[in-house]
Amino acid sequence: MDVYGAYTLNVAVDISTPNIVYLSGVELYKAVRTGGSWTVTNVGSAIHPDNHAFASHPTDHLTAYAGSDGGIYKSTDGGANWDDLINEGLSITQFEFIGQHPTSDAYVIGGTQDNGTEIFRNHPAFYHSDDGDGGMAGVDAADPTNVIHTFYSASPQRSTQGGKYGSYTPISSGLAGGALFYPPYAYDETNSQNLAFGTNQINLDAAQGTGGWPVKVALPGIVGRVSAVVYPNTNLIYAGTSSGQVYRLVRSGGSWTATAIHAAPLPSRWIWDVAVRPGDLNTILVAVAGFGTGHVWRGAVAAGGASATWTDISGTAPNRVPDVPANSLQADPLNPDHLYVGTDIGVFRTTNGGTSWQLFSNGLPNTAVYDLRLHSPTRLLRAATHGRGLWERKLDVASLPDVDVYLRDHPMSTARIVPTPSPVIATLEDPLQHVALGNNLWWWMCADVKVDAPAPVTHTYQLPVAAVDYLAFETKLEHRNPQRGILNRVYVHVNNRGVQVAASVTVKILYADASPGLPNLPANFWTAFPGNGTTTVWKPIGAAKTISNLSPKRPQVLEWDWTPPLAAATHSCLLVVVDSSEDPIPAASKVSNVGTLVTSEKRVGLKNLHVIDAPPAPYWFDLRIYARARDSLRLAPGPAGWAIGLLFPPKIAERIQATGLKQTTPTKTQLAALERFLGRRPKAGETKGFFTVSDARRGATVEDLPAAGKSFPLLIVCQPRQGAPEGAMTFVQERGKRVLGGNTFVLRRAEGETGR
Repeated sequence: MDVYGAYTLNVAVDISTPNIVYLSGVELYKAVRTGGSWTVTNVGSAIHPDNHAFASHPTDHLTAYAGSDGGIYKSTDGGANWDDLINEGLSITQFEFIGQHPTSDAYVIGGTQDNGTEIFRNHPAFYHSDDGDGGMAGVDAADPTNVIHTFYSASPQRSTQGGKYGSYTPISSGLAGGALFYPPYAYDETNSQNLAFGTNQINLDAAQGTGGWPVKVALPGIVGRVSAVVYPNTNLIYAGTSSGQVYRLVRSGGSWTATAIHAAPLPSRWIWDVAVRPGDLNTILVAVAGFGTGHVWRGAVAAGGASATWTDISGTAPNRVPDVPANSLQADPLNPDHLYVGTDIGVFRTTNGGTSWQLFSNGLPNTAVYDLRLHSPTRLLRAATHGRGLWERKLDVASLPDVDVYLRDHPMSTARIVPTPSPVIATLEDPLQHVALGNNLWWWMCADVKVDAPAPVTHTYQLPVAAVDYLAFETKLEHRNPQRGILNRVYVHVNNRGVQVAASVTVKILYADASPGLPNLPANFWTAFPGNGTTTVWKPIGAAKTISNLSPKRPQVLEWDWTPPLAAATHSCLLVVVDSSEDPIPAASKVSNVGTLVTSEKRVGLKNLHVIDAPPAPYWFDLRIYARARDSLRLAPGPAGWAIGLLFPPKIAERIQATGLKQTTPTKTQLAALERFLGRRPKAGETKGFFTVSDARRGATVEDLPAAGKSFPLLIVCQPRQGAPEGAMTFVQERGKRVLGGNTFVLRRAEGETGR
């Protein structure tokens, strides 16, 4: 039996008999006495190790609870089987450090104690990025698909796939010196290829750790280990140590020199964080641990950089940072005198450079804050706590709504920025949403709408309706194409980012033929809502539904049964409108233009994303174009290895100006597949408007679409060549520089099937 001293040593006697004893160690053991002998069985091999708490139900001895570094586990059969559902919503993760996407507020990576490295990816269900003890984690500001995290000791690893599980490679080779359990590293803030890693010296690498750490900078007189590093530019580094020392490292002529700049009255305490005052490279700020001294200090570096003058800026009682360890420090780049410090009892703020401080923990539990990060583009201050999860607070606002209902326009849209930024490059991979790393994400790719259609061979759905909660929606349910003439299940996932429950949330869903430039909603849509207005183009899927209680802790999922008519277009787009009395759609936002509505209103989402499993033979499908005068249709660059053709009506083809397209005649196999698609032979001259895309990787543009008075059909054919990869094909309709809308088709190769 393995134990870590008192931490994983607990004994509990079964409430029904003294002959059964549970022993908490690294694993959980059950000892049963029969006669005069004991049999010990490991009943904790399937749960998280490091057990240190145990409890039994007061009347049911088979119901037991085990507490470990992985949370709480429940068994209803005396330890034979366990589940961890009891942990939902507890917010008890112990974060160590966090890093953020440089522009998007939808991505935060953090190391957690004994629970690996986790990533917030715009959903309450965090993504498990790696195992073990997660330490410091960071994101490349120049290319956010590159992330680096550490385990314990000097063990950094790097992923070039956004932190995808299994994608990390070690970059520790070449590191030298003794390190803390969780050693610090820092990116050069002006060139993120440069990395500094702290041990009992500073290790430097100009290729994010892949170059073997060729440069070592000794720190004269160091006692202890480097505990904090900041790398303001290519020629300057500051480092703090576990013994209260501060070093200034300067690069000149290709070599580095380190100078000790700590001096009284700076206490000899563990330095947890080091920061540079915004706009002043010669003023540094440090947060220190321990008791009996100030906890926030400012160092003014003398001319020449050989020394610094230190000032306690922890404030004056009663407006002073309490005498508890300070673990993290964040300066506001827009307001250099605004500082935030994370302590063992919460967050404190000064707006006058440290003269006075106030508690800034509104709503935050009384807990240790181990890291603070300010996401400048969205003005979000994030607090990583050691035991109560990850929190955030919006700065520069007097108040926030108690109820904040929203839909995600795409997987990296948080509905905070209006209009929705688009396109956004995906720095995460989500095969259930058909998003690959590096894809362009558009506002018509709503991440809160999914269709479950029966599988083509087994005719089965992915999950029972009752099993699709917010966790299954995000982690198990794949969006599929709706199939005409049979029953499909449409799911809508609704979010509340507020602090109070939203009551009576109304959700309505409609569909229309897929089109990049969508037609307006009918003039009577908003007066009839949530009922039905005119349904000529936008048709409702069933009746509107109501969520009676939408918790800010738990998104809700609704389901509609939908059988698209056989006469419907090959592909349909879905529009979702959500309204709530506590957070209603403003009257000014109730517009009929769908593009304006979706991008400017956080309670409306559009799913114009379609999946095509193309057989080796040519595959035809249709797209309806609602043309306005002088509009253009752009085919964004797509995957290599796909032959793509566009068939315009002959009169339309005569008037367009095309770039990246070649007018030609369909091949015999394309014509045969077209006949199958139409259910008839093409009419004479019907294929005169056929164009092939010269190079799918470069895309194509059709200028000066004529205003046809009504929509016209665009027929599209695609065919994978041997080895063609999966990829996205996006049509974008524009007027000048304004994006009116678009369609995204995910192209996948379906070997062995017949063409349409």
